Amino acid sequence: MAAKVGRPAQLPGMATQYHHFIADNISLLNEDCIDQSMVLNSPQLTDIYLPALAVQNHCRLVTLGQSTPVSAVIGASSDHLVVL
Repeated sequence: MAAKVGRPAQLPGMATQYHHFIADNISLLNEDCIDQSMVLNSPQLTDIYLPALAVQNHCRLVTLGQSTPVSAVIGASSDHLVVL
């Protein structure tokens, strides 16, 4: 039997005024979100998916990744990504 886990925003101490849960609600196959010609290999999938999720939800992705390929995300701008 699988353990039952709540949404992160519903777990004690996880929700703040600066962070909130975003549903996994986009598809990597959606050509309105992602420029398919920019996806070169499978390791890029997460690197492209997370900024696409931020763009579609009008949010900002904060990452340590220096090579996040935001150019593959349609509608992405510097406002959608913060690299620490």
